[in-house]
Amino acid sequence: MAKKIRNCGWMKPGSANDSVYTFTPMQTSTYRLMASDSGCMTSFSNQINIVVYPKLVGIVLQDTLVNICAGQSAILKVLNPPTASYKWQQSSGSGWTNATGINNQPQITVTPTSFMHYRVVITSGVCESDTLYADVNIITLRYTGSNRRNYLWARGC
Repeated sequence: MAKKIRNCGWMKPGSANDSVYTFTPMQTSTYRLMASDSGCMTSFSNQINIVVYPKLVGIVLQDTLVNICAGQSAILKVLNPPTASYKWQQSSGSGWTNATGINNQPQITVTPTSFMHYRVVITSGVCESDTLYADVNIITLRYTGSNRRNYLWARGC
């Protein structure tokens, strides 16, 4: 606990008195100030709860490009997801919109009808990760020849 004593200075074991005390808490905890006037009168401030959120670093998507056939679904997944909030958005090239019904999950299943960009913003308290991006591409195979023979198309569809 940091204490404020003698002429409104902070005192912490091993540090000098000062009118401002700055520290970096490593865990969520409750703090308060103890002030005394030349040792005669001691008073305490209100308690302050400081919440420490984990850093959001090293977060990646399992795939950044997924090829599917028309009518199939694609799974977009954050690897080793932290406990956080997930905001998924989609765009076909004309601006980003919130992906409905699939937010706040580290893994989503989508069934686009055409090429679609996706992104996810991950937040933990006031901490925000880098935005992660993925594209889902619809593969279509077409035969435009005039010869009517039997063909076997094989490319995952």
